[in-house]
Amino acid sequence: MLIAEGFVGAANDEPGATTQFLDVACGCGSLSMELIKRLVELDAAEIDRYKFLVTDVDKGEVRCAQKNLHRLCKDNKLSSSFIDCFVMDGCHPTVQPNSISFLGCMFGIMYFSELDAALPNLLATLQPGGVAVFGTWKDADGPAVMEAFCRFLGIETTEAFADAQQYNASIYKSREDMVERLSRAGFVDVRVEERTQTFDIEIMSSTLFHDIITSPELEEYFNGYAGGRKALLLAWQRFCRDSAQCPWSRNGGSILQLSTTANLSIARKPHAHDSV
Repeated sequence: MLIAEGFVGAANDEPGATTQFLDVACGCGSLSMELIKRLVELDAAEIDRYKFLVTDVDKGEVRCAQKNLHRLCKDNKLSSSFIDCFVMDGCHPTVQPNSISFLGCMFGIMYFSELDAALPNLLATLQPGGVAVFGTWKDADGPAVMEAFCRFLGIETTEAFADAQQYNASIYKSREDMVERLSRAGFVDVRVEERTQTFDIEIMSSTLFHDIITSPELEEYFNGYAGGRKALLLAWQRFCRDSAQCPWSRNGGSILQLSTTANLSIARKPHAHDSV
């Protein structure tokens, strides 16, 4: 995964130095989990060199991320002392300036109401030369994850997606848009890379869809579906109860396979000696 490789590459090699990662709009903590798994693969003994600051504006999301990350550490026989999960508005970060080696924000960046004001604030948290990666949808139409999820549950989405797609278009950020915004905020070496990833989601044991559907920030989005968020949540609960078979799943109908494409905007904070 590109983000994981970039994170490892951004590690501070100075003896005794700590590499701090800031996860902005963490949701259920999937990005931090991916990075920790990568570190464990490389050398679990080196994990103490890292500090994870895992943040979201929503308390429920922070609790979900904390639970998932602590479980991951337990499964890998690691102490979770290097992880700090707390509530923080990504538009107004409260971490110490010039302290972060690597910053990541997957998809939540699209929902920032004050993105142009937020980017310079996020830049200020980075150390000189620090790296930031922002994930956005590749296209402005309905997210592949939720569309597949609706079909997975047998929900008719033909008409319901019309309003949702209109909302998607209002928050969508193109490659060119992200490059312009990041450059204007003071980031340098800005580039955008496209990545497609296929992954499995265990529907019945995962809190992912429950947390997504009930998220206050996404209320407007889910009201674009027939019946709104209540219909989606009831369908998910009904599926978990009945474990229905469907063509979108495997392993007895409990695992949803998804493939989604994202644009990863990668940039860094300039050093004092960089030419402007």
